[in-house]
Amino acid sequence: MLKSSKLLVVIAALALCAAAMAQAPVPLDIVGPPVGGAQGTNEVGIGDPANGHYDVLINGYIGAYARVSAYDNWIDFGVMDPMMGTFATPVARLAWVNGAGGLETGEIGGRAPLYEVNGSTLNYDLAGLQIQTNARLDLRMAMGGYMTRVNETGGDWFGTDNRRADFGPYQLRNQVKMVLHGRFLDTWNGPNPDPDADEDGDQYASPTSGQVTDFATWTDWDPATNAINNDTGWFEPALVGGDFYNCPWSGNATVIYDGGRPEIEELDLIVERGQAQATGFSPAAEIWFTQRILRRGLQDVQGNYRSDMNIYLTYREGDVDDRWLPAEK
Repeated sequence: MLKSSKLLVVIAALALCAAAMAQAPVPLDIVGPPVGGAQGTNEVGIGDPANGHYDVLINGYIGAYARVSAYDNWIDFGVMDPMMGTFATPVARLAWVNGAGGLETGEIGGRAPLYEVNGSTLNYDLAGLQIQTNARLDLRMAMGGYMTRVNETGGDWFGTDNRRADFGPYQLRNQVKMVLHGRFLDTWNGPNPDPDADEDGDQYASPTSGQVTDFATWTDWDPATNAINNDTGWFEPALVGGDFYNCPWSGNATVIYDGGRPEIEELDLIVERGQAQATGFSPAAEIWFTQRILRRGLQDVQGNYRSDMNIYLTYREGDVDDRWLPAEK
C-alpha cells in the first residue's frame, strides 16, 4: 500500500560562506630593530621600524558548516476506514502510529518518532528536521497543497472529480501542525524585514501556537495545552504560486474554513547561527510536523493519495566567501 503522505527533504548548499576573525595591527613599543629583520605584511603596512614601531597581524578562518538530519520523511495515515465521517460532519483522522490507539478495526497507522517531540507521547506519526549550523541559513518550506489521488506507484492519476465546480482532481482535505525548537527569524515581518548579518532580526512566531521561537526552547503543538489532538492550531497547506485556492470538496474558489484556519503556501525563515548539539549555549534547531485529514466518509473516493512538502536550505551569509590570506612581506 502506498504511503499516504510524503515529506520530501531537499538540502541545497548554494553558497559556501565563512566568518573570518582578524585582530587590528598592534604597535609594539620596542627600541631597536627586531631579531631577524623587519616584520609585518603588505596588507597593513610596515610600521616605523626605525622608531621601534612594528605591525603584527593575527588572522584566522572558520568555514561555514551546516549538518541537517531528516527523521521519518513521510507521514503515513495507512489504510483508513471508508465509513469514517460524513460530508456534513467531517471527522478528523490523526496520523496515529500503529498500536497507539485511535485506530479503528482494519486500519493501519504509521511509526512512532525516534523520541518524544515536546509532548508528542510517541503516539503520532511525525516528520522532522534537526539542523546544526554555525552560519545563518535560509529555510523555505513549500506546504504542497491538499492530498491528491495518485496511482499505485505514487505517480499522476489523471482522472477528475465531476462533482467539483472546477472538475479538479479527487482530493482529501489535510491540515498541518508544527513545532519548532531553537531560534528562527522572519524574513518579511516586522520593522526589519530582511536582517543584515549584524542585525538581530525579528524572531519567528509559530503559526500553530503563536509562540515566538528562541534558543533552546520548544514552541507548543497547540495555543492552549500543547496537545496534538486538540482542534486548534491546525492550518491549511496551500499550493505555492496559485492565483486562487479551490476547496478540495466542491472545487469552488471560496473555501469555507471551519474556525477561520489560516492557509499557508510556504514558510520563508532564517535559521539562526550557533545552534548545535552538545554545546553549552543552544542545542540544535528542529522543526517537526504532523498532519490530519478531515474525513467525509463515502464521499472520499477510494484510491491512493499523496502530498509533498518540499524543504530547501541554503547558506545565507556571503560577506566572507573565501579565506583571506595576507601576503607575507
